[in-house]
Amino acid sequence: MAKIDEIVQNIVAKSGLSKDEVEAKINEKYKKMNMEISLEGVAYIVANELGLDIREHAPSSIQIKNIISGMNNLTLVARVMKISEPREFSKDDKKGVVQYMILGDKTGRIRLVAWNDQVSMLKDIKVGDTIKIDKAFTKEDINGRAEIRVRNSTSIEKVQERIEIESKTRICDLKENDTGTLRAAFVQAFEIEPFFYFCPQCRSHLSKENEKFICKKHGEVEPARGLMFAGVIDDGTGNMRAIFFTNAALKLINMSIDEAYLKGENLLKKLREALGKEFIMSGVVRKNKFYERNEFIVNEIKDVNVKEEISKLMDKLKAWGDVNGGKEN
Repeated sequence: MAKIDEIVQNIVAKSGLSKDEVEAKINEKYKKMNMEISLEGVAYIVANELGLDIREHAPSSIQIKNIISGMNNLTLVARVMKISEPREFSKDDKKGVVQYMILGDKTGRIRLVAWNDQVSMLKDIKVGDTIKIDKAFTKEDINGRAEIRVRNSTSIEKVQERIEIESKTRICDLKENDTGTLRAAFVQAFEIEPFFYFCPQCRSHLSKENEKFICKKHGEVEPARGLMFAGVIDDGTGNMRAIFFTNAALKLINMSIDEAYLKGENLLKKLREALGKEFIMSGVVRKNKFYERNEFIVNEIKDVNVKEEISKLMDKLKAWGDVNGGKEN
């Protein structure tokens, strides 16, 4: 990562603040942030808050936990955790295609999105590959998280490098803005309106007027449906309120969005059938500002594969034995 002194000097040059003032702002922000992020990462956040563009000084190599929106010339080495099929769409009478990947390292996970011609960059990539991305940039997604975008000058190549992936997290250790994967049981379901509607073209929220759905940008539209469940998860070390959006929510009840919509008022009954079941959940911790408490926003959920869990445990035991010369203490 670029040295902190270089970033500070760049902020000083563009802000008119003194070096002491800039360092004070960075240190103050660092102390307030309840998350594991380097001083360099905090410096980029301070620059953004000051309205400064220091993207040309983006780091040559970076960990996922330090990625924020507004970066340019980004280089990242990470493992491909998930890759979608290319999806065609229409917007303003124009057709396009989009594809995304979930990338991971030992500090977290992040989404990479490719649009139209850039989708061809992903054609030879598969789950499990370690890839190096160069000259990418980042933007904020609809949930306020940073995501990686590619342009024509971006390069993506497979590399022979072993990348450690974040290990499963314990609820008792989670703090605001942490990302992680945990094994937990779904122990309580809240009764809330499960469906929400958004514009199929720009994905913004809709207002409802006289039984019609209105998008601020596109006017009256036929809405796309989304699903949201809220409840409590528990992993034995603690419990936390969890929010499950469309894909994770559908996995929780093992239904399609159309099946869920037809279920109507009986949907919560179906949700309660999942109570007590354990899942592997990946997501991020966000502060609910209304209730002033942390919530785990579940991005991905899958059933516990007992054989896979045993295999991973055996691998860890074998690695421990190798480190200790194969001898028991």
